[in-house]
Amino acid sequence: MLKLKVKKPRQFISPLLSKKSVTITEIERFDSATQQYLSELEIQRKTNQSEPNIVSNATKQYFDNLSSNTKRH
Repeated sequence: MLKLKVKKPRQFISPLLSKKSVTITEIERFDSATQQYLSELEIQRKTNQSEPNIVSNATKQYFDNLSSNTKRH
C-alpha cells in the first residue's frame, strides 16, 4: 500500500528561496497581473475564442506582465 508522506514547506523548498523576502509591492504587482489575466480570460471566453487564441492572447500577456514586473527592480 502506498503511504502518503506530508512534508512542511521548508522541507521541500530550497533554503535559498525560503530566505528571499517578498515585498508588498511585489505582491500587489502579482495580484494586478493576475486580475488582468482573469479579465482577459473572461473576454476570450465570452467571445468563444479557440484555445490557441486564448493561449496567445491571454496567457502570453499574463507571463509578459509577470516578467516585466520582476524586471522593474
